[in-house]
Amino acid sequence: MVERVVVHGALSTAEVGALYEACDAFVLPSMKEPYGTVYGEAMAFGLPVVGWQAGNLPYLAAHEREGLLVPVGDVARLSQAMRRLAEDPALRERLGENARQRAATRPTWRDVARLFFDHLRAVLETDQR
Repeated sequence: MVERVVVHGALSTAEVGALYEACDAFVLPSMKEPYGTVYGEAMAFGLPVVGWQAGNLPYLAAHEREGLLVPVGDVARLSQAMRRLAEDPALRERLGENARQRAATRPTWRDVARLFFDHLRAVLETDQR
């Protein structure tokens, strides 16, 4: 088996989107993802996600609903999860569509910025009284 890492460097939004669109699933066995933006991006592209039951992933995706979550450090289970998705197109499609639907319910960065600045304005107005 040949293993390689491809370093793409800085990519445009369109190029990142094209990479997601070229995938069948998104796998990131990360122990510390404070928000997990990449999981959310992958889900928005209709990709089932695979990763450790750690960080924010359990709040973004449910096991067997939007992806496959495995115990931290269990490389054998991680491998089994990836194999399941590789060998079962119906599972990939179901989890991917669920992922897309769940991602669509999340706030956009524009929504987050609006909420943040609305909150700051409210704090400033309170302080000025």
